[in-house]
Amino acid sequence: MATQEQISLVVQALEQVRPEPLLSGIHATHAGMGAVMRLLSQSEGPLTPGAISARLQVSTARVAALLKKMDAKGLILRHSDAGDGRVTHVRLSTLGQSEAQKLHDDLWHNTGQAIDQLGLERLLAFAQTARQLQQIYQPPDVNL
Repeated sequence: MATQEQISLVVQALEQVRPEPLLSGIHATHAGMGAVMRLLSQSEGPLTPGAISARLQVSTARVAALLKKMDAKGLILRHSDAGDGRVTHVRLSTLGQSEAQKLHDDLWHNTGQAIDQLGLERLLAFAQTARQLQQIYQPPDVNL
């Protein structure tokens, strides 16, 4: 069983690391607008908001909010279905394609640097450890 000293040592070490900012570069391509951009860039053609919602496993309301923001930034183009005007199709604009490529390139560049500097085995061990920590560290059961 872990001692109080060991627990204190690990808690202090984890507080110094702050994993959220560390992983924000990866998170940017797998959540929010980054996830939609990645999905649209990898799809064979335009997608409906419902298809985006289903593939990302998020609510249609969340997808609608993301698409509204992306539209305002000029990242996507929307058009009505020729057969059914009630259906909207979404695809990346030229700017959206460029930004999606930048996200991809940055992720691959940074991951390559991490492999070069830390080694593949250490990174894979880190990922495995992080998965195990996610299972152990559950949100506290408190009402704040």
